[in-house]
Amino acid sequence: MNFVENEKLKDNVKAVSVGSITEDVELFKKSLKENNYSVSFYFEYSKNGINKIENFAYANATLDEDTSKSMLQRFIYTFKESKLNKKQIQKFDILKNNKDTIYYLNKNERNNSKSLVEKLEDDNFVPSEDLTVLGNLENVKGAIAKVCIGTNDPYYLFIKVDNFNAFKKKRLSSGFMGNLTNDGIEKLDDNHLYFGIKNNISFYYSQGVYIINTHSDFEKMLFLSSEYNSIAKENIKHLKTDFPDVFKNIDKIDEALKGKSSSIFTRMLARVSISSLKERFKEENIQQTFNDIDKEIINNKKFHDSFKGLEMDKKDLTITYSEEGKFGFAALLSDRPSRTILLKRDFME
Repeated sequence: MNFVENEKLKDNVKAVSVGSITEDVELFKKSLKENNYSVSFYFEYSKNGINKIENFAYANATLDEDTSKSMLQRFIYTFKESKLNKKQIQKFDILKNNKDTIYYLNKNERNNSKSLVEKLEDDNFVPSEDLTVLGNLENVKGAIAKVCIGTNDPYYLFIKVDNFNAFKKKRLSSGFMGNLTNDGIEKLDDNHLYFGIKNNISFYYSQGVYIINTHSDFEKMLFLSSEYNSIAKENIKHLKTDFPDVFKNIDKIDEALKGKSSSIFTRMLARVSISSLKERFKEENIQQTFNDIDKEIINNKKFHDSFKGLEMDKKDLTITYSEEGKFGFAALLSDRPSRTILLKRDFME
């Protein structure tokens, strides 16, 4: 098993730091001062209420001048330097959600993150001009503000739309709800949050990278739960067909994708790298792999509770799946055991 270490990230993701985010904030401040910006505002929704990226759609909403201005002010407020200095900057991980961390993700690293940007930038994928298409407000995923500043590439700001169910459940064709009309939005500022638009930015997209302030909103607006589920099912298929001599009782694993605890289990399985497993379990490596698992994980006191119930036979070179040990099984395959570089301290990612 790959007993990964906390190394510096080695991918091609655009460098993201407190400094780079602060530069974006300063650009927004400058554009506000010089009145050199334009804002397009949309509501994101799922067609027919189906939460898959294929059902992504959005509707255009007109904005008054104060509302447009408030979009930039929200961005400046959310990512002001005093807040950034209290946070860590880390690459997005489906198993991590720390409120004191700002995450980032290259758009090409996940299917849905790439697909959403392509839809927003596709001239042929146009938003509806009538907000009545939203229909049932429960289908609304959030709001998107496209901010253009001078000749710079546009910024896409994603904002949580909250508490729709706290208002009367009417269809928009009946007139308006709060300050949301069939055509657009009026008087949306920090003193008029009538229909639940949050006063901060959940995440934003710029030049190939998502900067994520709120992990859960990012996953919701990018339909990532459905992506995780699809990947987990595909990985299960490979675990069954590619490693029949290694994993025993694996046919029972499908049941773990159902029920109350299925969300975290699905995420763990979605993180599994089948190509890495093939490398570690091929004939010339498999014995060493089991030796590593036994020494560095099974018999490591730091991981004892995390791998309780995991059944491994070092002699037969098999790992048996069981309901009791399902989280240990998934943690092992998803490479969650880690070690710090300097102090060599073991921990679960």
